[in-house]
Amino acid sequence: LATLLIISSTVSVIASDTVTTQDVDLSGNHIMTGNYTVSHGTTLTIKPGSTIDMQDYWMKVEGTLVADNATIMSSIQTTGAGSHNAGVWDALTITQIGSADLDNVTISNAKSCIIVEGSMTAKSLTIEDCLIGIEISGTAHISELSAAHIDNDGFRVTGVATLSDLDLADMSAGISSDGDLT
Repeated sequence: LATLLIISSTVSVIASDTVTTQDVDLSGNHIMTGNYTVSHGTTLTIKPGSTIDMQDYWMKVEGTLVADNATIMSSIQTTGAGSHNAGVWDALTITQIGSADLDNVTISNAKSCIIVEGSMTAKSLTIEDCLIGIEISGTAHISELSAAHIDNDGFRVTGVATLSDLDLADMSAGISSDGDLT
């Protein structure tokens, strides 16, 4: 039993700046010690139950990100008056050549929880404690979204976005759009 407890509480550290050269599957708990790039032509799959602790680094997706029942956050605690831990790490950025498929994912504590320059499909997405919720200059289809404790805009849409079943709370502005919004 003691061995089982030690194995189940193990945390993996992903060291230094990482650029993928092949498909990667992550499961369990991971702490980043550098920026992480999913390169074009590769896929990062974050398995159910996984937690990715970004610390104060960023994740950039030039290939494909698939995440199911996972959390991407930072465990670093900010100390400012009235702070709710927003803006600790930079962002999950889906570049113009990247794509993401997120299902039941929570993203928190970032400057921008998600920046979508490419394409993203998300279902049952939770974003919280960010300076900006989601910036969409590419294409995003999001259903069943919960967003809370966002210091500025929940959504900034300059691209194409289809949003449904939203629960937006505690943010300066819900949706700001100059793009094509449904």
